[in-house]
Amino acid sequence: RQGRLLDVGCAAGFFLAEAKAFYEVQGVELSDWSSAYARDRLGLPVVTGTLQQAALPSAHFDIVTLWDVIEHVPDPVPLLAEAARVLRPGGRLVLSTGDWGSAYAQARQADWHLLTPPWHLRFFSRATMARAAERAGLRVLHCASEGVAGDGPFWRHRLGLLAGRLLDRGDILRMTLTR
Repeated sequence: RQGRLLDVGCAAGFFLAEAKAFYEVQGVELSDWSSAYARDRLGLPVVTGTLQQAALPSAHFDIVTLWDVIEHVPDPVPLLAEAARVLRPGGRLVLSTGDWGSAYAQARQADWHLLTPPWHLRFFSRATMARAAERAGLRVLHCASEGVAGDGPFWRHRLGLLAGRLLDRGDILRMTLTR
């Protein structure tokens, strides 16, 4: 094991369960049920509540992940700032969220499959996510696309999903940040 990993919005802890083979892991999850499952069934160190409520030590984690979390938060900057605070200098914050700026999302508009209020409260493009990260004291190291790049059976098939990723045209943004 090398380093410490924090998964924010860890749900029932399945990602943490895999990551613990490589890292010392910690999770934070808002759902009572999901965090209890992670603790009781998977034996994982998961705090119930928000990242701010968890009051974790500063500069403690080498990696912080927010998989499909940021779109559920009313204001992303305080969450990103707290993630930056617990991230060690030079560490990596990796997040994923729908990419409103993608060609597919723009073509689908109100019919885009990730446009799902009230669950998704915020929608980001690469530019708006980069601005939010900058306001939180983070800088972008890498951006990539995943997900769907078009309608029709080809784009929903594994080959089409791979093509969308290789062409950087998917509707899901994966961003790596550092402080």
